[in-house]
Amino acid sequence: TPSTGGSAIAMTQAAKNAGAPVTLRAGHVSLQTPAKGERIEVGSAREMHQVVMSQLDDNDIFIATAAVADYSPVEPHDQKLKKHADTLSIQLKRNPDILAEVAALDKLFCVGFAAETEHLQDNARKKLQSKQLDMIAANQVANLDNPDKDTGVNSEYNALDVYWRDGYIQLEKARKTELARKLVQLIAEHY
Repeated sequence: TPSTGGSAIAMTQAAKNAGAPVTLRAGHVSLQTPAKGERIEVGSAREMHQVVMSQLDDNDIFIATAAVADYSPVEPHDQKLKKHADTLSIQLKRNPDILAEVAALDKLFCVGFAAETEHLQDNARKKLQSKQLDMIAANQVANLDNPDKDTGVNSEYNALDVYWRDGYIQLEKARKTELARKLVQLIAEHY
């Protein structure tokens, strides 16, 4: 599902409201950058990797709100692929894991996000440990046909389970802007 960038924009605004200087690095999202916010646009996962890795020196905290594509086409095409056969195979190559690379440098307080379809707690804790993160905010990707479960991707709402090495807190369903405010406060407490 394409992302609107809602969590990234909400986190950017919440961090700015808390007094932090923020640079948003974003792909193709439909939402506007908060006022007086710096935004660096990227067009691909590899470009995101280059931009992030080249701009870490003046930062203290790295928050990766969205999963950059895990794979990209081996042979990208500039033009539409025309229909020639009943099936089409596209070979993919793995993209760099930006969050894991930043965390491995052990220079910044690293916060990841995890959208899960099953085993939320187990998968979030594994990601926290395997990527050597300081904190991870995980949400269950919901069934959007059920309004009571309207959370996560393409929704104004979310609910987060936030984990760190020796703790956990559940942030109940709320607007992403409210969750971002609470999460920024939590990050500040643990930073």
